[in-house]
Amino acid sequence: LRPFGAGLLDSRSVSTSMMAFVLLLLATVLYDGVLATPEWIKVESALAAHIRGTGELAFIVIRTTGLVAFWLVFFGAFVAVSAVMSVVTAGRLSPLDMAKNFAFTLVPIVIGYHLAHYLSFVVMAAQYLIPLASDPLGVGWDLFGTARYFVRIGIVDARFVWYASVTAIVTGHVAAVYLAHAMALRVFADKRAALRSQYPM
Repeated sequence: LRPFGAGLLDSRSVSTSMMAFVLLLLATVLYDGVLATPEWIKVESALAAHIRGTGELAFIVIRTTGLVAFWLVFFGAFVAVSAVMSVVTAGRLSPLDMAKNFAFTLVPIVIGYHLAHYLSFVVMAAQYLIPLASDPLGVGWDLFGTARYFVRIGIVDARFVWYASVTAIVTGHVAAVYLAHAMALRVFADKRAALRSQYPM
């Protein structure tokens, strides 16, 4: 067994598909947040009026297209920042190689956003394990006397969720900055080049 997060500072660069996957994880949680905004609902309604088809199909097309577009924007932005990093370090690595080397440093941010975004859902959904433990096959058993357990929606209040979310996001960003700095020191032998590479990041 190795410690949690030990592979994030692996000395090898990741594949392009793994980098794309990390950026997809980041884009999906942020896109899910955008879906709930009034601005997006207006855009979605306006676009749905111009798409042939009825009801759900139009919204599926719009949301799928939006997710892909969101991911492409993140991918492009990350490679663009990596290109700036390449320039300020005198082109020691190509923009794509730079992006591959630093892709895993974004994982703590991904984890922080996922925790912040889905914490209340996980706390509520995890309660379903209590009745399922008594009746795992759904045949009417009550092995532990918890088959009739009622899920409590208010188990976490808004204050707890807010503080936990802010803590997760800030901790994720601090860990990502640390990892990016540590990776820069590994990638560049010169400390000045390592420091310069971190300004755009």
